[in-house]
Amino acid sequence: MVPGLDIVQSGPRGQQASVFTRGTNSNHTLFLLNGIPINDQSTTQGLFDAGVNFIQNIYQVDVYKGANGAHFGPDAIGGAVNFITAIDYQNNLTVGGFSGKNNSIDGNYSTITDNDWHLNLKASLTNSETGSAKYGGKENDGVKNKQLNFNFAKWINDNLKFRSTVYSRQTTMYYMEWWCSYSRFS
Repeated sequence: MVPGLDIVQSGPRGQQASVFTRGTNSNHTLFLLNGIPINDQSTTQGLFDAGVNFIQNIYQVDVYKGANGAHFGPDAIGGAVNFITAIDYQNNLTVGGFSGKNNSIDGNYSTITDNDWHLNLKASLTNSETGSAKYGGKENDGVKNKQLNFNFAKWINDNLKFRSTVYSRQTTMYYMEWWCSYSRFS
């Protein structure tokens, strides 16, 4: 929905997805969580895999198009995407899905303490099993994502606010494949 930002996924849900900003390579878009870089430096060229990032805990997404190396460093040649988490004051529990293999549960709880601390806990679990990523394959591949997000904030005075986020995410992808080979020599 953002002009100049293209997302390309290399298969069904859970497969690698790349983001291209203004025609640059996918490794030229820096991803941040509350202003902190989250590109995976263990991958080739420090790419960010947008295909495994479920955004149930994200409050706002800021997109910075254009050369942003002066602001964010050399990984932001094409631009930057900042995921922002914030306190969500609407308590809820959502359960969804259409089978035991494709489902999700999301919860949110927030409170304001007697000494004016604003506390918010969000959690989500998503299971998704789809068709094979292999051309012509008949097996199912899947992904499981667990997220936990704790936001807290307090106004120290009228001009100073202390806030922080503790964020944990675990993504597990699995590919099932049966190989059968039969050879007969005469």
